[in-house]
Amino acid sequence: MCLSLMKEKWDVAIILDACRYDTFLKFHELIGQPTELESRIGATYTLEWLRQVFGKKKWKVVYVSGHPGINI
Repeated sequence: MCLSLMKEKWDVAIILDACRYDTFLKFHELIGQPTELESRIGATYTLEWLRQVFGKKKWKVVYVSGHPGINI
């Protein structure tokens, strides 16, 4: 995704952490016109990326993750 993820207009954003977009599409069918965007954030791990994207502001989003350290 882009640095301004929370400024973009979207209904569903699927963030593939450590998964290639082309590989994801081989196993999952997406409805509509999915757009592939690459993160330009210089984070080295998931939690750092989340902090940079979401910051401390309380956003009205549902975030689902399999990462055991996610609690933002």
